[in-house]
Amino acid sequence: MHVGIGWAYARLRLRPGKGSPAADPLLRWLAWDGFGFHQGFWHADRVIGGQRVERGLPPDTRAVRDQGLGRALWFHECAEPDGIALRIAEFGPDRRADLWSGIGLAATYDRIGRYALADRAYASAIRLGGETVEILNNQGYSYMLRGNYPEARKRFLRAYAREPNNPTVLNNLKLLDGSTRDIRRTPAFESAPD
Repeated sequence: MHVGIGWAYARLRLRPGKGSPAADPLLRWLAWDGFGFHQGFWHADRVIGGQRVERGLPPDTRAVRDQGLGRALWFHECAEPDGIALRIAEFGPDRRADLWSGIGLAATYDRIGRYALADRAYASAIRLGGETVEILNNQGYSYMLRGNYPEARKRFLRAYAREPNNPTVLNNLKLLDGSTRDIRRTPAFESAPD
């Protein structure tokens, strides 16, 4: 809930905490996490590419905001480790640990089998920005990890329809096609393009 409050503050162009002095001091940090996620997701050129940070943030507040930004980076870079590492390397050394912390949280939802949390994260991201190629690709991978290959294929194909040359989507389609399990192939797309 508090992460969502951070998104709301960002949409209203306010800093988390403004107008809510009674907010729980411990949970208020989660609003800054949500704020960072929102800023990275919706303003990627400025906040990720330009590494913009709101003026006057104390270091501990910026650290929590950067953890949220790290979660947004997970989606922005299609959960692709090399792309994430290159992107984080562009940031100053004092920010990298917090960004990696956010990446770690986003990555664990699927990797530890917390699929309900992963589904909630994807649903929230879709509500914010629609079904982007990045989100569809990540959802497809999540379904592939669960063994739900028909649903994985649907997500990958929707991502492919939007960006047929996206190397991450193409790789995931090939990975799905190369699975040793029995996969029901979609007639319109027998295998991933080379």
